[in-house]
Amino acid sequence: MASPFSILNYYRRWRQQLTPGSTLTLMRWMRRRSKQKENTSGRVTLCLHAPVQGENTLREAGTDFFTFREVMVDEVYAATIEHLDRCESVIDLGGNIGLATYYLSHKLPDAKFLCVEPFPGNFELLEKNLAKVVASGQVQLQRAAVWSHREQMELPVPEDGGFSRITLTDQAEAKPASAATFTVDALTMNDLMEQLGTERVGLVKMDIEGAETPLLQADSGWFANIDAIAIEFHGDSRQESGFDALIATHGLAVVAEDDHTVLAVRQ
Repeated sequence: MASPFSILNYYRRWRQQLTPGSTLTLMRWMRRRSKQKENTSGRVTLCLHAPVQGENTLREAGTDFFTFREVMVDEVYAATIEHLDRCESVIDLGGNIGLATYYLSHKLPDAKFLCVEPFPGNFELLEKNLAKVVASGQVQLQRAAVWSHREQMELPVPEDGGFSRITLTDQAEAKPASAATFTVDALTMNDLMEQLGTERVGLVKMDIEGAETPLLQADSGWFANIDAIAIEFHGDSRQESGFDALIATHGLAVVAEDDHTVLAVRQ
């Protein structure tokens, strides 16, 4: 049984974000994790009262808590909100389990969202976490990959709750050989803009676990039709993709960056 002292410490640490009941839920979960006794198929629901209100469901095993802490505690997209003069539409590329769209949709209540995620396990939880904003009509969901042209892609299945480092290639040249795979439609940015019902996007949020390099090298014309991009780079992808020269060509410039996100807006 947890001591009153440890419960008090957890309450002090998490009272800004979580309800008291969810603070206890989190404490018990973290204790199981520390003992490597988490339920690999389990789910944990945390009720937030800040920085946005509502419930987020996470997988007990894997990296969902890391993502939750980045988005809801560290608020890695707060600078993005601060630098947007106005924003009527958002495309979230790499929606994962929906936490970034959840955060941004509450901070930008007048914007319309399209949240895009290819992996079935992530998408199942994404649907649960975004159910209310989908029902309100603010958010659309699309299980797909983003690519330079339409095709069906065969991608490796990530470990439960884990980040999936993927490489998008011409599927005629290379397909995953040994790992378990799944098939998903790949859509272009123009396809996604059409689905959202706009010819211009206020913000593209991109966190696609390494696929940004081949995507930007293969197709960058859509930069002319966006007003801002908040992108997380992986490894040397910023240099390899030629991102800084690319955005300059299309009239955008970096206005904020940290270890997580680089934000570029139209000048």
